[in-house]
Amino acid sequence: MHASWFGPLSVGETLFGVLTIQSEDERAYGPRERLIFRTLSAYVAVAVANARTHSQLVETEAEMRRLAVTDALTGIPNRRQFLAMLAHEVERSRRHGRPLAVVLVDIDYFKSINDQHGHPAGDSVLVRVAGILDHHRRAVDTVGRLGGEEFAILLPETDAQAARAVAERLRVLVEADWTCWEGKSIAVTASFGCASLDAGELAPIAGCEDNDPAALVLKRADQALYRAKHSGRNRTEVFEAD
Repeated sequence: MHASWFGPLSVGETLFGVLTIQSEDERAYGPRERLIFRTLSAYVAVAVANARTHSQLVETEAEMRRLAVTDALTGIPNRRQFLAMLAHEVERSRRHGRPLAVVLVDIDYFKSINDQHGHPAGDSVLVRVAGILDHHRRAVDTVGRLGGEEFAILLPETDAQAARAVAERLRVLVEADWTCWEGKSIAVTASFGCASLDAGELAPIAGCEDNDPAALVLKRADQALYRAKHSGRNRTEVFEAD
């Protein structure tokens, strides 16, 4: 190249890059061409700046969406996201005529952990238990934090007894684990309540506002969890209709 022109791509005090134009002809660029190039560089600089701003906005928006559905402490789906996924799974199971199950998990004596070791230690326990549940879940399952020391597990295409087997395996893993906090080992156990819906229970009854399959399976799992908590804790119970 015998002639080159370099124009900075800058907006304000921010330099985004350099635009270069080259020619095989000597003295190819006179005052007219240089004016055009300067104008072009200014437009390109603004375009690049806008593109970068848009990219940053997209990334920020994506991060905000992620944070809106993620529990800030444990990094797993929060209550809002879990309930949305449960509603979606109820609809999918209804279409295909397959059962689904939910397991509720409550850390035993969690208040005592906070009282004895402090809330930071309690947070560490929550993170540890959430990690165990999420790491050892089945690939098709979803673990979420409903709030406080309560977690939930969504198990697609799973009946009550299969849910019990999954819950019992996780219960043993939680019991066998320890949370280390400031040189101390904190032993933790959890209680599990399991419930399921069969194909016939997945369709809402017309005109019956109380017949929400998602609410029904959560209510059943909560009743099973209540029985587990009041039968000695650190156990797995399955909902049984009276």
